Amino acid sequence: MLINTNLDDSLAEKIDYLLKTTQLTLSDILKNSVNLYYEITRLSPADRLKAFEEAGFIGCGEGDAHLSVNYKNDLRELMEQKYGHG
Repeated sequence: MLINTNLDDSLAEKIDYLLKTTQLTLSDILKNSVNLYYEITRLSPADRLKAFEEAGFIGCGEGDAHLSVNYKNDLRELMEQKYGHG
């Protein structure tokens, strides 16, 4: 399949970067990109969750179980400790 497309400057810069850093051809970069995107989109939400769990990403942090509720107060206290009441 022959592909002809126009890319904005941002995408062109990204492709130039990939060409320089990977030493791959444009064709190989596009093939790899399509294959990766294809694999990602085929994963079900459960498979995505499993991949994060297996990578050790989920459950790797610790913190207040109510952070989403208390974050403003926590931030205010930290700022007061660091900078005082000014």
